[in-house]
This record gives sequence, structure tokens and C-alpha cells, in this order.
Amino acid sequence: MPMETQSIPNALAKNKSSCNLTKLLIYISLLVIVIILFHVQLSPSFSSYPPTSASRAFFKIWKLKAVDAINGQDQSDNNSTLISKLRDAVTFLPLKDLRYVETAMIGHTWFLSSLNDTHEDNEAEYLYFPSEASKERLLCIKGRDKKDGTKNSYALAWPESLPESATLLKGLTFVSDTYYDYGNLWHGLCAMTPFVSWSTKNGCLKPTRWVLFHWGELRDRIGS
Repeated sequence: MPMETQSIPNALAKNKSSCNLTKLLIYISLLVIVIILFHVQLSPSFSSYPPTSASRAFFKIWKLKAVDAINGQDQSDNNSTLISKLRDAVTFLPLKDLRYVETAMIGHTWFLSSLNDTHEDNEAEYLYFPSEASKERLLCIKGRDKKDGTKNSYALAWPESLPESATLLKGLTFVSDTYYDYGNLWHGLCAMTPFVSWSTKNGCLKPTRWVLFHWGELRDRIGS
């Protein structure tokens, strides 16, 4: 009996100690929760917390998009600047070069004098644009003067950087310059022969337009 009476207080003491510990843990947990909630409420934004893997990936994707957009804009601006510089760098030269007046019929010609013509046996000398020789550039001509070929001019330019005042004519243009005028019957035949030869070699190809020059001067009619 004495043994039994002594074991009851010990059991009660253990139960009371366990209950107090449980309550303490509950109070501590509640205090921690309150502190966290209070901190979140006072925080100006959630950016102060380490991002989760999902939010980190989301931020990375949009950061890349933003960088690409900025780089793309920079690249576009650089291209526009380069095109503008190329357009301003187009240099027009006299269509009739007076340095070759004395040798217009032999050797280097006075028409488009800065360019080297293509020579073929029994064929008229010619140039083709755009081509590898022109570095894919187009021929630009300012040539309305009918009395002085030195007042007409030409230049080469890439299609995307043509001069501001230029008009791009679609289709194939055949440009011809002759030493003899087109009014005389026989001289007119001399002017026609290169055109007929070129057309025959290219399956009777017909150009969209034919621009005639004589000594670098524009002609709008030929003899009968």
C-alpha cells in the first residue's frame, strides 16, 4: 500500500510537466506565426524574400526578353545609321568624262569612265547591273541634259541605300551610248546592232525600257 500511495504523486507530476511543455511549444509557435505575419504586413514588397524556383525562372525569362528587345532596338538603330551613311556616301560622277575625249573611240571610253566594260569578241562592250562586278549595286543616272553630257551624272548604290531623291524603276532597262548620232540612218543602225545582238543572245528578251545617250547626252528620238 505505501508503494502505491507514493506512485500517484509521481504520475501527476509527470503529466503536469508534459502539459506545461506542450503549452509552451504552442505559445512559441503562435508567437513565431504572429511575428512572421507582422513582418509580411510591414514589408513594402515581396522582393526582399528569396524567390522560389518558379519565380526565379519567370524573372529570368522576362529579363532575357527585355535584353533581347533592347539589343534588337540597338541593332535596328545601328542598321538605320549605317544605311543613312551609305545613302549619303553615294557619289555621282560625270556621265561624259572629258579626260577621254581624244580616245573616245579607242581604249578607255568616256561614258561611265570609272567602270571597266566587259569585252567579248565581235560584241559591243557592255556592263550589267546588279552583278558581281558592281558588288550587287544598281546604276543610278541623273541624265536629262540633251546638250552637254558632262552635266549628266551616274553613281552606284545598293538597293536598300539609294539616294533620297532616287526613283527605282522596276524591270529591265537597256542603256545605250553611241559615238555617232541616232539621226543618220547608218549611224542609227550602228546603235541598233548591239541591242539586237544582246536580245538575240538572251532568247529575244525585251527590256522594259531603252534609254539612249549620245556622247552622254540624252536622246528622245531616232531617225526613221
